[in-house]
Amino acid sequence: MALDINVASAEELARLPGVGPELAEGIVEYRDENGGLGSLDDLRDIPGCTLETIARLEEAGVVVGSGAETGGADM
Repeated sequence: MALDINVASAEELARLPGVGPELAEGIVEYRDENGGLGSLDDLRDIPGCTLETIARLEEAGVVVGSGAETGGADM
């Protein structure tokens, strides 16, 4: 089941492997300030987000959508 990182809430993001509440808030702030993420590689610009975290998100099926959807999870 895919989770779109461009529309997921901080609460949804915090449940992802290797994320937690602090990084989740950083992702939401980055997304809001930059109009979303173009790819998961954009996460490298967020303090505390490592290449290992990005790999874990890819393995978990996290996707980067347009941000036009109304919900984060497709469960």
